[in-house]
Amino acid sequence: MPELKMTRRHAICMAGALLSAACTSDKGDDQLSGNDQSHPPVNTITEAWHHIHDWLSAHAPKILANLNPPAIAQEIQEAEQVFALEMPEEWKELYRSHNGMNSEGNLGSLFYGMQFLTLQEAIREFKNNDVPVDNLELVRAADSGIRREDIFNPKWIAFAHDGGETLLHVDMDPAPTGTAGQVIFTDHAHD
Repeated sequence: MPELKMTRRHAICMAGALLSAACTSDKGDDQLSGNDQSHPPVNTITEAWHHIHDWLSAHAPKILANLNPPAIAQEIQEAEQVFALEMPEEWKELYRSHNGMNSEGNLGSLFYGMQFLTLQEAIREFKNNDVPVDNLELVRAADSGIRREDIFNPKWIAFAHDGGETLLHVDMDPAPTGTAGQVIFTDHAHD
């Protein structure tokens, strides 16, 4: 089987596939669109996890062992209450499969150098982004489906981070051309 080089685009699509159970590329990339027979498309989050588990088992067993057990329904409901949002079913299924990664194990990452956050870590990240409205920081660059008004948008729910300023979010406040629940990449570094 040919080895795939993991790029940022692959990682975002992998994360997106987990949440949308589908990932296509506007650039015709067969490996991302599911046209490559070695990477068939998936229909559910659970099916996506099965593919990821199989790959991790063969190539990165320590990362597989570092995934936490599933979140329980009460933990998911509590997170939604803190976020004051009804999260997409795909997000719930993601956490019903694994409640993030064990950060104490520090045995690698799941999404392009990013660790899959536990619900507790996602809540902490959400609370850390409680920025006063008069201190909004504009997004410097974004696709048309992403709002640019506030890099700390409270309806962008983090689910992965690199330990610094880079995060993957579920966007619950998309621009008019976006889709609620889309996966977005943010970098909060000030340069």
